[in-house]
Amino acid sequence: MAEVKGVLLNAQTLFLKNHYTDDELERAKATLQPEAAALLKPRYLDSAWYTYDTSVALRHLMRALPPRQERAAVAVGAFVAEHAYTGVYQSLLSKDAAKIVANMRHLHTLVYRDFNTLDAQMSGERSCAIIYRYEADGVKPARAICASLIGFWGRVLELGTGTKVSGGHPACVCEGAERCEFTFSW
Repeated sequence: MAEVKGVLLNAQTLFLKNHYTDDELERAKATLQPEAAALLKPRYLDSAWYTYDTSVALRHLMRALPPRQERAAVAVGAFVAEHAYTGVYQSLLSKDAAKIVANMRHLHTLVYRDFNTLDAQMSGERSCAIIYRYEADGVKPARAICASLIGFWGRVLELGTGTKVSGGHPACVCEGAERCEFTFSW
């Protein structure tokens, strides 16, 4: 069964609490299916695993909220990375980008389980490529997920190296590709 770690759910929840009022969040939650609303909590255990459906419920909650520029998917991804890698996973970052890239598969398995795989490799002296393959039945990325991954991995690289990072998404499952490809340079 596809699962996600609580630290990511907490980061997403904190992002929403920082950008929306309690009233806005409650109104948005009221629009969700009861099964999805029941998965939402004020706090998750950082080290516990939760069903992938919990992450989907949070995504649906985000969609039900009033649009705001700071909620852009890339910003959400960067916020999640900042939360995780200046907190519980801080010791896992290196100042060497090549080491971060070599460790990305491991970093990925710390927070996602049983629904996709990640392959990462350096593609130049100051660039890398990441490939996601979605393997679990019923698990397919949304465009916002792909955009948030640009923010997430870009921020992980920035936190490690202290260098500004730019990212791209040249191939996407949402557009018919068999895998999602991401590129980063710094």
